[in-house]
Amino acid sequence: MSQSPQDTAYTQLYAHIRQLVLDARQAVSRAVDTCQVMASFEIGRHIVEHEQQGAQRAEYGKQVLKELAHQLTGEFGRGFSRSNLEYMRKFFLIYRDRLPEKSQMPSGKSQPAPPHKSQMLSGILPEAVPIVQRPVAQMPFRLGWSQYVFLIPARRAKHRHMLRMGYDL
Repeated sequence: MSQSPQDTAYTQLYAHIRQLVLDARQAVSRAVDTCQVMASFEIGRHIVEHEQQGAQRAEYGKQVLKELAHQLTGEFGRGFSRSNLEYMRKFFLIYRDRLPEKSQMPSGKSQPAPPHKSQMLSGILPEAVPIVQRPVAQMPFRLGWSQYVFLIPARRAKHRHMLRMGYDL
């Protein structure tokens, strides 16, 4: 039994639409992963910058992370435990060289207009919107958050080893 030309056209239509849906889902998943990693990086940055304002790191830092974990978990649910916040802090410290410093505008040039609030991912990370639209090869972070959490201890150990060997990092 052979297919009619109409059946073949329908099969091709279905195959094209199916592929569009699969591609869109993959792009959304990649964008969500990238936004989560960028948010974790920025949370780590804010924690480090807060710590550098002069308070003693050890006990003060533990208390700050404990309080942040309590409040963030209460408002947003899972994902903000004290240990996860510590991973975010370490993630920023290890990978801070992945993002260029905010470039200065040459004198005489005006600053670009700030992004509209709808472009700012709930008012945070305005730079994350363009990042998720970049090709994968230009992403500063290509892995998912759980993969970076897995790599943090190894990366820190490598850095400690290289410092002991006298390498300038």
